[in-house]
Parts: sequence; C-alpha cells; structure tokens
Amino acid sequence: MTKEVQHYVHFHGAPFKGKILMVASSPSVSAKTQWPIGFWAAELTHPLLTFQEAGYEVELVSTEGGKLEMDGYSNPTDASGYSAHDIITLGYMQKDWFNEMLANTKKITDVKQEDYDAIFLVGGQGPMYTFRGNH
Repeated sequence: MTKEVQHYVHFHGAPFKGKILMVASSPSVSAKTQWPIGFWAAELTHPLLTFQEAGYEVELVSTEGGKLEMDGYSNPTDASGYSAHDIITLGYMQKDWFNEMLANTKKITDVKQEDYDAIFLVGGQGPMYTFRGNH
C-alpha cells in the first residue's frame, strides 16, 4: 500500500516557494451562546488549497496547541446542512494527514515567525475569544 505524502503536488512538480504559517483558534465556548466554537472550516481549507497549489508548504498552529475543532455549522457533515456544499473541506476531511494536523497542532508560541514567508489567521467564531489578548 502506498502511503500518502502530505505535500500537495502542484503544477508540473515545481519546487516549493516557501512556508506559510496558518494560525487557528483553539476550541473555546461562546460567551454569548455558551456553544462550543472553533475555527471556520472553509477559512482554513480554501486558503490551504490555494497556498498548496501555488507551491507553498503550510504549517498549522493554534493559540493553545493540541486538537482543533471546527465551528459546527462549518463542518460539511453537520446535521444542519449549513455547509454541506463545501466540497473542498469535505475532500480534506477524507485525508489522514489533514485530520492528524488538526489533532496535533503546536502552540503559536512554539514557532518563530521569521521561519515563514507569510502568516495567515484562520477565521471563525473562536478567534474572537482566543486571539484577543493572546501573547
């Protein structure tokens, strides 16, 4: 059996252009609704696809490190059907390396910004609670 490699094969196997750091919110609870919140799936997966296709290596970190959770409505398999149309996220959810990446993020303070060519902040409801005041 062939093991899948995390690197996305982009146009004609060109060399990678650099590294992008994506920062997502660790799971939290909304102070307003008391619902569990996290990152918005499409705000991670859609830019991730664009960065990979453009030839960048991507590393995902989070505010506290550890396992990440999608905002429920952003998960294309959620019973609400709110994001059922998001085939990009659904595709990534089928990949072992993607699920492992979500399960084991480094804490943002464990990486050095100078090691990356760009830093991208992943949206969702969680960042409203976990980005603010996080040093």
